[in-house]
Amino acid sequence: MFYCRVSSVVAVVAGVICLALPVTARAQTFCGPLPAPSGAVIDVTPLQVGSLQSILDAAQPGSTVQLADGVYTLPQTLVMRVPGVTLRSRSGNRLGVVLDGQYSIGNVLLVQKSNVTIADVTLTRSYWHLVHVAPDGPVSGTLLHNLRGVDASEQSIKVNPAEGNYADNGVIRCSSLELTDVGRPFVRNNCYTGGIDIHQARGWQIYANVISGFWCGSGLPDPAIHVWTGSRDTRVEGNVIINPARGIGFGLGSVVIGRTYSDAPCGGATNVGHYGGVIVNNFVVASDPRLFTSSAGFDTGIGLEQSCETNVLHNTVVSTNAPRSSSIEWRFTNTVAAIANNLTTDRLVPRDGARATTSGNVENASLSLFVDVAAANLHLVPGATIAIDKAAAVVVPVSFDIDGDARGSAADVGADELPVATPTVTLSASTAVTTSGVIEGAWTASTGAVSVADWIGLFASGASDSASREQQSTSGAISGTLFFTAPTTAGTYELRYFSGNSVRLATSNPIVVTTPDPPADTIAPVVSITTPTNGQTVAKTVSVTVAASDNVRVVKVELYVDGTMSTASTTAPFAMSLNSQRLKRGAHTLRAKAYDAAGNSALSQVVTVNR
Repeated sequence: MFYCRVSSVVAVVAGVICLALPVTARAQTFCGPLPAPSGAVIDVTPLQVGSLQSILDAAQPGSTVQLADGVYTLPQTLVMRVPGVTLRSRSGNRLGVVLDGQYSIGNVLLVQKSNVTIADVTLTRSYWHLVHVAPDGPVSGTLLHNLRGVDASEQSIKVNPAEGNYADNGVIRCSSLELTDVGRPFVRNNCYTGGIDIHQARGWQIYANVISGFWCGSGLPDPAIHVWTGSRDTRVEGNVIINPARGIGFGLGSVVIGRTYSDAPCGGATNVGHYGGVIVNNFVVASDPRLFTSSAGFDTGIGLEQSCETNVLHNTVVSTNAPRSSSIEWRFTNTVAAIANNLTTDRLVPRDGARATTSGNVENASLSLFVDVAAANLHLVPGATIAIDKAAAVVVPVSFDIDGDARGSAADVGADELPVATPTVTLSASTAVTTSGVIEGAWTASTGAVSVADWIGLFASGASDSASREQQSTSGAISGTLFFTAPTTAGTYELRYFSGNSVRLATSNPIVVTTPDPPADTIAPVVSITTPTNGQTVAKTVSVTVAASDNVRVVKVELYVDGTMSTASTTAPFAMSLNSQRLKRGAHTLRAKAYDAAGNSALSQVVTVNR
């Protein structure tokens, strides 16, 4: 199955149904604190709990009501009747502020307007719901952030239409919803409870939450996350669901009475429990023995019922006992889904005429693949080779895992991408060489960080990684030495170590390449006296000419008369004057001595002249 990014909900490419895939999974950097309030701030203490409703009603849009730490025992449901109001703890610690309904009020909080934010508080002991979004007009922009919800008698968070008005485009994130052993006896109506229950709503995002304990000794609860009755385009991402009777559900039942849409999604199909949407990068784990022995047991991890054009991608569903039904299932004839790259310890099951394309899933996986199932830590161990790098290729891949870690080009199956140890490489090189000389490079890499495709290249300092002057393979060795030929141009260079996919992992010290000095000159000049000739009689002033040559250059010629230097010349042709009148009558010897720049010298033949 190839997943195609399309502008409409569904497209057909080469006869293959391509389900609309929202933006690829994002890294989880969104669980930090909310920004500081930008509008008016109203500070409230627990002593003002009796006035809290009137304070909320008097707040202006854009205001923030900040609760000091403490327990607020509520006499009535707090109703958010003003749009754009934020209710949050002043400390930012969700454990510091407790809004307690004592099971005596229906809802702890009722949201009726748009752009309401509730953050950083604990909500507990509601007769119905901890947060109920029920609009008195069209509502959007609800943000529930960093909440702790404990022991609602029914669903912790409920979203309903009211009088034809819908609540769309909300966010539930970074929160913990719990049904504890203390609160479980307060659940009524054959275990009518659950974590998040959304009806007839569009565009909700539910991510980075931990939801635990939603099961009863008797009766079958709603899924921990349940979105149905014609809801649309929900994104459920990066949640950890612990010991649910049912994990995540889109739709419920074969017959649906719910919301429809004027643009006729899913090809105009009717009787649809959920339109579109994606369930991605979630952990669902069942390990409590009491859950398995309860009347409903662990039913299923992820279930689609009359859910059309839905993607179920890269989830991990683990149970220490077999589920009553399946790890993942899809039911009824209007269900059309893509089920890909999920990792489960039990089977994936189509039921009642549902259709799905499946690829890259790993079923019946061993519990040994996971770090600590009992602690709900479903991250992969290094030995989980059945899942590591085994995800099916898709056109629009899920780019990040449940932790926000980037997935590699060969992704892992399931919600976790096993981190690859960051390779460490040290690289050194000769510090100084001459042009065309030999550069020695030595490297050491961490074990497991190398491949046979790794290489080292020689570069001019500052050059781009694509401008190597020479490349050599490391042959997959974790350490070794390679030799490179220095460039013919003087300058500063360096070696760089690259992985097989051309990611630079190390750079050496600078290598200074210089032009070598010329070799030492040891060759003496060749010199001879050309005039006068031997035995010649001279008178008055005589010109003595000398022929001198050298492999480089003659820099000086000296003339010796009777063994004593008489004169010298530094310019060729070397001609010097001899005043013979200063000589005594008789025979005299002439001899020339030539020098080159290196200091080499040579003597000419002896020439005898007569005066």
